[in-house]
Amino acid sequence: MKKSVFAILLAFFLFTGLSLAGSDDIANVNIQSMDISEFPLVRIFYNTTDKSGKYQAGIPEDNVQVFEDKLYCKVWGDGDYSHAKSNIVMIIDSSGSMRGVMDKVLSAASNLLKEMDSGDSIMLVDFDSTVKPLTGFTRDKDELLNTLPRIKANGATALYDSISTGVNKLLLNPEKSGGLNLVVILTDGKDENAGGGHGSKITLSQLEIKLKAAGTPVYSIGLGNNVDKKTLETISRVSMGKTFYAKDTENLSAIYRDIIGYVHSLHKFEYITANGKWDGTERKVALYFKELKKLINLKYKALTKDRIAGTLNMSGNRVSNQDLKGADIKWSYCFVPFGGKSGRFVSSIAITPDGQFVFDGEVLGILNAAGERIFLGTYDSTDAFNINVSNHLYQYTHGYGYNGNLYNFDEVRKLADLKTIKSEKPEGINMPAINYPYLLSKAKGSFHKEWLGIDHPYKPVSISKNGRFIAFTASPDDQEYDYYFLVYDIKGKTILWENGVYRGDFGEPGAVKISENGFTLIIQDHNIFGVNSKGVLQLKLMWEKTGMRFSRIDINGSGNSFAGMYDYNHSTYFGCFNISDVKSKSGITTSLKPVFSVEAKPNDKPGCISISSNGQYLGFNDKFGPKIYDNKGNLLWSLHFKNEIYSNDKGNGFYIIDDGAFVFSEANRFFFGKLTGN
Repeated sequence: MKKSVFAILLAFFLFTGLSLAGSDDIANVNIQSMDISEFPLVRIFYNTTDKSGKYQAGIPEDNVQVFEDKLYCKVWGDGDYSHAKSNIVMIIDSSGSMRGVMDKVLSAASNLLKEMDSGDSIMLVDFDSTVKPLTGFTRDKDELLNTLPRIKANGATALYDSISTGVNKLLLNPEKSGGLNLVVILTDGKDENAGGGHGSKITLSQLEIKLKAAGTPVYSIGLGNNVDKKTLETISRVSMGKTFYAKDTENLSAIYRDIIGYVHSLHKFEYITANGKWDGTERKVALYFKELKKLINLKYKALTKDRIAGTLNMSGNRVSNQDLKGADIKWSYCFVPFGGKSGRFVSSIAITPDGQFVFDGEVLGILNAAGERIFLGTYDSTDAFNINVSNHLYQYTHGYGYNGNLYNFDEVRKLADLKTIKSEKPEGINMPAINYPYLLSKAKGSFHKEWLGIDHPYKPVSISKNGRFIAFTASPDDQEYDYYFLVYDIKGKTILWENGVYRGDFGEPGAVKISENGFTLIIQDHNIFGVNSKGVLQLKLMWEKTGMRFSRIDINGSGNSFAGMYDYNHSTYFGCFNISDVKSKSGITTSLKPVFSVEAKPNDKPGCISISSNGQYLGFNDKFGPKIYDNKGNLLWSLHFKNEIYSNDKGNGFYIIDDGAFVFSEANRFFFGKLTGN
């Protein structure tokens, strides 16, 4: 049987009755609802009461543990708020039948607004024959109170349309994440027009479908004796809300006060499931209060992938399954619950060439192709600047482009995170790092071995997608170049070359990419340098000459083309460049025109770009969504958001591989899919 994504585990105000005998104040923990509308993020709303039933404070997150199907999941609580944040659409019926009581209705509504606190964000909506949003979502109590008198009684009753509008506004609210989202509607009649027919464009059946899909509870208040009780109760039941009745306006203030009191009683725990499969399977959740040694067992059904489009409805954008046509988006995941301006972002992501694993460089997190977590290094950001993976190695650069780390992914898989973490996340599980100073010291070939012991020794800044070549950089003192590079051949255990390529006041390495034959591209001070496997400089694109200031690059497997993000004439472009002609021994190429270029709108200068190893697919992700092209410049698939997606100074992530599988991110969430019809 299908359940709403906002599945009420117990009836409204029906408590679990969990006794907490160890607390002087809290007698019961009452689970109110479980919200999986942003799966794999799971929110549990609850309140606590004392023996007399009076609401009490929430329980600190470090005093509770969550296990889903016996796997440990980190818990986040209310944060800086005294209760779970709320986003409320407050709808008031202003049809003609309300003329005699409107003043008292607005007075009662003002009592609710006066009870607002910093955790409440409210939108005011007035409806009669039409639906009229009067404010945006705001925490400004005075703005809301000053807006109420604008509501005048007149016209028919578009009841269904008003609720539909309220749900839409919540779905498109950029700040909806992290809180309780609900509609509170007051009406004295039924959905009708002046002639006795329906007053709304949407039908009740259509509204029911919408409410089930949205998972937004509707708290309905019926005023007087002419309300359509059956309809109001249907709406509340379908949405997992509640219906109240007021015989006259004298009862309204008490009802509004009860609703806001209940909302303020709610607290939340939220966590990210380790099983990120969008498969509709039942999940068993154990909520354990450590100090009290008490346990609550819950369960829910995971969402299915036809619901993924809903997770893209951020920053006021509406994305439907039709918008995803041309790509099969298989799952969506996040490692922490908060994104946006106050949260974290996913800018460095990658897929192994065999398509089996997805990496999030921000938290050193790894998922398999089904969306299951197999490793998580940290919940804190690693400040990943760039990421490179093969089927066996994982390399990321953090801070600037000269500060890198290298890991053996085969060793990561042996940790078997899903099998070993059963009771509590163990301390000290780290990504198994490769001892690259030892690796280089044992290598054949000539280079400055003494630099391995300096303050800024050689560190890995890129690996080829076939895992054969590693590029390193070091910053020795009193040398000809501030930064030197070397390339190591894993198969031959040989240093192929060591050299500096650029002298300049701002010569810190940016992105570095190495192909599957050892051809290396290096950005320094927005210039691009290309060095072949013998250490010969063959490409030198200086921005003073070309006018192109490069910030991000990615190279294909054969090293004959690359994707680049660059500024030109005060605009940012994404382009494909053919560098096959620079492999000759005739000299250094100093000018290169793109095979194709398109204007991009990155959140920042770098942007996030990728080219598949076979060179067939190229793409980028800017603040208006991901775009994928073939190597001739034909657009294969894209999302174009109406409103920009906020990111940090590294942009939203993007990566694509040979079979058309790709991953892109928006704020803290990323999406794994595959091109179709190509």
